[in-house]
Amino acid sequence: MNAPVPWRWLRILGGLLAAVVVLAGCQPGGGPSTTTTGGATVPTANPNVKTIVPVQPGPAMPGEVKIGFISSMTGALNDSSTANLRGFELAIEDWNNAGGFGGKKVVPVIYDDELRPQRAVELTQRLINVDRVAGIVGYNFSGSALAAIDIAQAAGVPVMATGGGVLEITNRYSKEPINYMFGVRMLDRVQALVAFKFMRDKRNVQLNRIAILGDTSGYGQQGTADGTASLNDLGARPCATETIAPGDTDASAQLQRIQSAGCEAVILYTLAPETTAILNSARKINSPLKFFGNWGWSQPALYKLAGEELLRGIPFVQSFTVDYSPEARALNERLLEKYKESLFPLNSAQGYDGTMLLLRAIAKAQSTEGAKIVAALESGSGYKGVTRVNDAPYSKTDHEALDQESMYFMGEWRNGVIVTAQ
Repeated sequence: MNAPVPWRWLRILGGLLAAVVVLAGCQPGGGPSTTTTGGATVPTANPNVKTIVPVQPGPAMPGEVKIGFISSMTGALNDSSTANLRGFELAIEDWNNAGGFGGKKVVPVIYDDELRPQRAVELTQRLINVDRVAGIVGYNFSGSALAAIDIAQAAGVPVMATGGGVLEITNRYSKEPINYMFGVRMLDRVQALVAFKFMRDKRNVQLNRIAILGDTSGYGQQGTADGTASLNDLGARPCATETIAPGDTDASAQLQRIQSAGCEAVILYTLAPETTAILNSARKINSPLKFFGNWGWSQPALYKLAGEELLRGIPFVQSFTVDYSPEARALNERLLEKYKESLFPLNSAQGYDGTMLLLRAIAKAQSTEGAKIVAALESGSGYKGVTRVNDAPYSKTDHEALDQESMYFMGEWRNGVIVTAQ
């Protein structure tokens, strides 16, 4: 039988083990080391931590750093909103794995607005007044964003819109001393310019023969306004303008009026159910109209509802492919690894970059104060992301990261995969 070990020796052994643990944390691979900058102790990136993009952890903060997320995981935008959420989650995960803020993890607070603008208003109020978040990411549904951003602006809480394409989200407060709205998303106004030029140059459609058909939600109304303005920028105007109410299943009357006006093509600002209803109506009346659209046509939900036959050959705007860069490929690999699917890579990419830009701004500002975060965002980031954001995506007068025509191209569905449209 072995003799019992005296408690004195156990205490000595415990002390030695503790010392080994502390020393291990100071060595490469044992955890983040630290540097001092601007009076703050800032962890440096751990080269042994695998992240999609290189992450430089932030300085210690007085309290917990919470980042909110609101989107429409319930309803017609389920796929794109869930994909957006996954990008947000991966960015938070990368930041925390690399050291967080002074070793403290960022806390995500996630809500589903159920595709209801009023619900988005309530949840925005909750994030600000109850959860006390430093910023909010998401708002994949423009209608929700347009209803809720007044609250965030008044409270001085930065919003990073990573879905929807309505320019008013970031422009509404552009004349204010501080504009708290930012975006990493494809803008309807720029998308429309790209789409109109493509239809003119590649599909031989005269610009004055293009009609606009949008739903009656905030998204459809603002999309129609942006499309009209883009046509005006090109020296044209809509051949006709029509609307469809959410939930309507027959657009035959609208399409017949568009045809009677002498139009050749129609750009749609509608969600997947209404887009499918319009295409089915066009087939039913044997319409010769050519359809095209914005990024929303790349939603898996639309492909599931409409099918290959209805969608074949219809061009729509894109800005991201999974083989665009090493960072884009790394994002796609992580999506497949963590979620066993890459549901809607475009929206995941926008969610990731928007969240990472916000976290980097908090670190640069060394504060969760909204005005300081805005100033950090506007002063350039040096960030290379998974989308086509450049290294200085924002300025005092420009709060959109993806607002150049050169960042977009036209795609189409072919055999269940999005390819470049010809």
